Amino acid sequence: MADTTDVKDVKDTKTDEKLLTQSQVDAIVQDRLAREKAKYSDYEDLRKFRSEHEKQLEAATQKELEAKKEYEKLKDGWQKKEQEFQGLIVKKDSEITDMRIGSALMSEVVKQNAYAEETMALIKSQAVFDKEGNIRIKGRDANGLEVMDSVEEGIKKFLTLRPHLVKATKKEGGGTTAATATGGAVGGDDLDSLNKDYMDAQNRGDRKKMNELKTKISGVLAAQRTRL
Repeated sequence: MADTTDVKDVKDTKTDEKLLTQSQVDAIVQDRLAREKAKYSDYEDLRKFRSEHEKQLEAATQKELEAKKEYEKLKDGWQKKEQEFQGLIVKKDSEITDMRIGSALMSEVVKQNAYAEETMALIKSQAVFDKEGNIRIKGRDANGLEVMDSVEEGIKKFLTLRPHLVKATKKEGGGTTAATATGGAVGGDDLDSLNKDYMDAQNRGDRKKMNELKTKISGVLAAQRTRL
């Protein structure tokens, strides 16, 4: 019969060797935790760095936004001032242009013995500058095509179509020449009176009277040209 006592003792001894105390287990766990923690020892520094970096970015972004707002504000102010300046330039250019055209037209209207105020009011809108900077009067030729006449020629054509705008021509001895459509005398119907009557008829919209007076005015002007 075999001796079983020795075999049992050996098994118990091996089992006891494999069992660990609680303190040993805790030590093993702490050791492993320490090793794992060591792997991420710089994590806290990285987290702090990230936090500081984010704050810096936020501050930089805020400054950039503030700078952009200030820039936009300055830009808007500058653009507004530029628009005002351009508006003043355009206004001044327009005033100078108006003065140049007005002066040239008025000189020729007076030269051609026309009623200045009425003639200027009607013809000024037809005055323009050509490419060379000369003042021209826009008009139409016999075929209806647009032409650009000189101030002298343009006003002459304009008044030919509107004889009521031409003043009466004074005689050397005094008085005013007057004639009917056929060239005869018409008594008190001098050119000034005819022009006044024409303007009154025009204001009333009386086209029949306007045509009658226009015929008389043309006759007076024809008679004057005959006497010259």
